[in-house]
Amino acid sequence: MDNRLEQDSLIEDALQNYPLAPMPRDITASVMARIQTTPTPRPFQVTWNDFAIALTITLCVVALIFTVQNLPRSC
Repeated sequence: MDNRLEQDSLIEDALQNYPLAPMPRDITASVMARIQTTPTPRPFQVTWNDFAIALTITLCVVALIFTVQNLPRSC
């Protein structure tokens, strides 16, 4: 039998047959303390890459508008 299948069957047997342990009394306090001490997210930052991408897109749009305006009129 595969080693993983054997381990899984042993775990399933233990989960079904062993008695449940009582929940610790201080688990709520410790969990809430960890939730309250999570660091705040970093503020939004604009990088040089953002400026470069915005400039490139702007130049492409301006070039497209300029090209469309200067196309010869069709008869």
